[in-house]
Amino acid sequence: MAISRMQHFSTWKEFKAVYCKFNALLGAEHYLTKLKEIDDIAKICKLEPIKQSYETFFIPKSNGEERRIDNPLGNTRKLQARFRDFLEDIGGSMFHACAHAYIKGRSCLTALKIHQDFESEYFLKIDIKDFFPSIGKEFLIKELKNIFPANGFFLHKNGETYFDNIIACCILNGGLPQGSPCSPILTNFCMLQSDGKISKKIGENFAYTRFADDIIISAKKKFDFEQMENDIQKILSKANSNFLINKDKTKFTKISNKNELLGLVINKKQNIVLTHKTKKTVKNLAIDYAEKNLHSIKEMQIMQGHLSYCKSVEPKFAENLKLCLS
Repeated sequence: MAISRMQHFSTWKEFKAVYCKFNALLGAEHYLTKLKEIDDIAKICKLEPIKQSYETFFIPKSNGEERRIDNPLGNTRKLQARFRDFLEDIGGSMFHACAHAYIKGRSCLTALKIHQDFESEYFLKIDIKDFFPSIGKEFLIKELKNIFPANGFFLHKNGETYFDNIIACCILNGGLPQGSPCSPILTNFCMLQSDGKISKKIGENFAYTRFADDIIISAKKKFDFEQMENDIQKILSKANSNFLINKDKTKFTKISNKNELLGLVINKKQNIVLTHKTKKTVKNLAIDYAEKNLHSIKEMQIMQGHLSYCKSVEPKFAENLKLCLS
């Protein structure tokens, strides 16, 4: 249900119905108390210098570039973690079916299974440029005002002020910082309406998934991918967002054994498999691990993480890795 602020309701009866539903569904006073507690932290955060609120570092990306990470500290981290928990409580399960990033029970694998089940032969991969930095305070508040049950808080006294103060403390340099506990869930909230519009626009002859900034649209038959790309950009632009498609990263491919999507491959047999690069990397790690007699807890956790990931995609490959380690 996507109804916005009070002045957007056509009748008082319509407003009252949503207002009552909001109160009954959430126990609004309880959640307003939580929101005020987070707002109290926001008031403290605003008095602290930005330099004391974040530590910034860079990690390498697979394409050789670097990804900036802004890790919140102290009261800023406390606020953002509390706000994340708050958002999960009021609507953490309401995200669009096409969204697969930062949602419990969904992953790159579940995203590709949508296309696998559709038996797609052609794939369009679209990248939203500067996804996190493009999501600013005004856009976030506008989207939250149009999503039930989040919009219910704006009907209450002080609700809008609380959201305004809190979201201001979740923004860095005009956008959402990568590294913040609440940035991931906020991206899914702000994309909820656009996800719905894209799904409706492409129709039943296509499969659509989004993993953060990676959009994949597939079909059984070849299609005009440039027109599709333009249609997606129009929908993103109409949302009054700053989202732009990075056309340099747009790829249109036919199914093959090298058709990499989200770090995995849907091969000609419609099986989802690990990439050759991933297998080689993990196998080398397993060999190095097996040659050592003693391992730190961190090393064991890393190896177990690789094994769990491989097992979720290719169980037989994971079993062979275990043999290397035994």
